Amino acid sequence: PDIDQQRANAVKIARNGDISTSIRMLETHLKAYPENIALISDLIVVYGWNGDHKKAVDLYKRHPKKIYPEYVLNSLIAGYRQQGKSQQALIFISTLPEKLAATPAIQTKKIQLLVDIGEYEEAEKILEVVLSGAHNIEDTLKVAGYLNTASENWIDALGTYQRLLTITPTDQEALKGQFDSLLHLGAPHAASLHPENSDDIRRTVANLQTKAALLLRWSSHASKNREESIAYTSEAKTLLEKAISLTETAPEVVQLKRGVLYDLVIAETNLQRYKESYALFTELSETGSVPTYVIRTSAEALLGLHRPDDSLALLNSLPSDVPKDYQTELTLFYALIESEHFNDAYDLIDRRLQNTPKFKTFTDSSVQYRNDERLDLEIVASQARLYGDQLAEADKRIDELQNQAPGNDWLNHVKGETYLARGLPRNAHKLFSIAYGLNPNNNDAFAAMAQSDIALHRLELAQKKLEHLQIFDQDERSTIQLGKDLKNAERANLWADLELSYTEGPEQSGDGIKATTELISSPINHLFHLSLQGQYAWSELLEGEESRTTYGAGVEYIGENLSLLTQLQYNDSTVNEMGGLLRTNWSLDDHWSLGLQAERFSEATPLRALYYGIREDRVLASTSYRWHESRALYASFGSGWFTDDNKRLEGNVRFTQRVIDIPRFDIDLGLDLYGSTNSRDDAPYFNPDSDISGKTILTAEPVSYTHLTLPTMLAQCRSRWSPCH
Repeated sequence: PDIDQQRANAVKIARNGDISTSIRMLETHLKAYPENIALISDLIVVYGWNGDHKKAVDLYKRHPKKIYPEYVLNSLIAGYRQQGKSQQALIFISTLPEKLAATPAIQTKKIQLLVDIGEYEEAEKILEVVLSGAHNIEDTLKVAGYLNTASENWIDALGTYQRLLTITPTDQEALKGQFDSLLHLGAPHAASLHPENSDDIRRTVANLQTKAALLLRWSSHASKNREESIAYTSEAKTLLEKAISLTETAPEVVQLKRGVLYDLVIAETNLQRYKESYALFTELSETGSVPTYVIRTSAEALLGLHRPDDSLALLNSLPSDVPKDYQTELTLFYALIESEHFNDAYDLIDRRLQNTPKFKTFTDSSVQYRNDERLDLEIVASQARLYGDQLAEADKRIDELQNQAPGNDWLNHVKGETYLARGLPRNAHKLFSIAYGLNPNNNDAFAAMAQSDIALHRLELAQKKLEHLQIFDQDERSTIQLGKDLKNAERANLWADLELSYTEGPEQSGDGIKATTELISSPINHLFHLSLQGQYAWSELLEGEESRTTYGAGVEYIGENLSLLTQLQYNDSTVNEMGGLLRTNWSLDDHWSLGLQAERFSEATPLRALYYGIREDRVLASTSYRWHESRALYASFGSGWFTDDNKRLEGNVRFTQRVIDIPRFDIDLGLDLYGSTNSRDDAPYFNPDSDISGKTILTAEPVSYTHLTLPTMLAQCRSRWSPCH
């Protein structure tokens, strides 16, 4: 046969799947006919079919002067593109004759190449021309979809893919493009309505998994509340279980089951079924390696099971050369926080923050826009200090952000959390109210309002808010925590205090004991408490010994701004008499408070006075200004009347300032000044004509922590900004 027949036979063999034999035949023929353009063209194309794009390009370069058919040029352009050389492909097109380069097929390829390198505006210009006279409308629409998707023009992308599906309803590229467009446009339900059945069971499983993955992503990133997240995740779990059942009945696709199980781990975690999620992960890890995202999700499940150390160990088991994405590092951060490795958590989040730019730039212009990941990290870095009890630093960080965006609900919420932790419940309630007003779907802010109600002793209001949340958002972390805190606030309380002392001096040396216990009832009608008190004091005196036992019963009113305690007492000592206490406190705001206290048979009566049959009655007025947990000023002025006719006036000023504030440990420094005058100086107890004393107080306070339900916080951090953009 002649060379054309031999060439045709070789191409036929390639089309039948034996490409290697076809290449050997064509290469042999080309040695005999080195200038045969048809042979060169066919060999270039068959090289492309075999993935030998470099050979195809090299062969073309050996014969660049030949006039090649359009299909060969398309194959060469595809070869450049497969090698990641889109720019070189554009240069290649520029070398073609003008008439050939202007054909719709070559221009369509040029659009793809321009999109590859981010030249969207130029690609758009060419696309308009091609669409106006396109003959192969399907290929042109696919390129248009690629352009709109790459430039994130989702509305046009959706329209393009839907137009393509009217022509080819089963085209997989068009179906996937429609999936992505619906996803980014906020229509997960519409995306999930794509047909899932197929004659190809492998494709059916893939469709089910794709739809489930779509819903899982929305359950984590775009759901407005817990109820919506559960709905998306539950639907995803149903699809995954259906896919698993198909893999179990079809041996030819059983290898797909493992990938479906990976997604099921995520679904179980999102549903807060942490035990089931981790059990499935353990089963998968025992039979092979698992992807990083599944390990991260399982670490979240361990946090939900209150196993932070195990979560930390699991995350640290990831190979050091595997780049840790944002979500993985965020999970690691919360594991460090809950296991109380605060400094390591600070280092991690601050390092991530330092390496994250404040602004991003659009790919097709120099216009900058705010980097939301940076904003997330700034908030998390602030909350890190809140979790570590470094409240001043947390307040400083979040204040800077909140001033920049006063209309952001989550920033107001976090600022309110910081105020509440600093003992400023009224200011916190204002911010929580603003956050809830800005976003009525923010049930966390609504629950936080109830938390500040508890701090302000507005238990009835807190109870009503809890009942509302239990109807609409009962499974949310904040609702569950609110229920626990309200229950604790309404419990009866028993407390006890024991002081041991020893005095050494020229006039008196000896031991002393003071023990106090008090039982306080659960609130009656949310406002009133009954109390029983017992106190025992004993001391060695110069003259011998003296003791005093006090029994008291009373009722206390605690409201938002005012508290009032009245108590009736019986005192058993050398002086056996009834006594009483009336104490009131008025909180003007989160900083100022005023107090007044009147006592018959005052607790401050010296035991030495009792030894001689003398008691003291007392009135004390006080005021305090509390900046926050780190600084406070207290002042009081009182008058006492002793039964031996001695009258005492006394005053006290105390200032405290936190000087060391590190995770789990605080040190406060205080200065206390006291002065008094007495009307007589011959009493048998210590009563100089006047005295003044000062002392410095160093208070070291180790801070203990309870477990936090952090996985839900992590999910909130993933989704918080979607309604705020």
